[in-house]
Amino acid sequence: MRIVGGKHKGRKLFTPLTDDIRPTTDKVRESLFNILGQYISGTFFDVFGGSGAVGIEAYSRGATVTINDANRKSVELIKKNVALVTNTEIKVINYDFKTAIRVQKAPFDYIFLDPPYKYDAEPIFEELLKNNLIHDNTIIIYEHNSEKEVQIKGLNCYDTRKYGYCIISFYKKENN
Repeated sequence: MRIVGGKHKGRKLFTPLTDDIRPTTDKVRESLFNILGQYISGTFFDVFGGSGAVGIEAYSRGATVTINDANRKSVELIKKNVALVTNTEIKVINYDFKTAIRVQKAPFDYIFLDPPYKYDAEPIFEELLKNNLIHDNTIIIYEHNSEKEVQIKGLNCYDTRKYGYCIISFYKKENN
């Protein structure tokens, strides 16, 4: 597992030692950031950080990043990977998704959701809306393995890409 673009391109990251963490593959991250742009600016929130690879990739490409995970072992791995690129510029937090969303003070430009595949994603989207973490131009990136598109009042799925078993769906507020 490595950073595929930006100022830290090629940097190897520590990989999870268990199957409990399912990192987004290099290929999917590269495709994701080809869609978002080689370099991005603004704020990026990874709600289910896992290994931290997606948030670190966003940081490498110019974003201000917050990475959360509820699992302490994941947070330890994320901190280890963050230390490879910075010690202070990526905020790492350890909350369940509802608390992680509630403690944020302002909306984000990008929100990455890669919950365990068994999760029902609708409550996550609803929590983001309820806590005003989405502005008119926020892009929500949802990684999942189901063909079923999540339907949330107030959000529009404007693009979906499939990479093997992995599906990435992009959402924005409606009327944008």
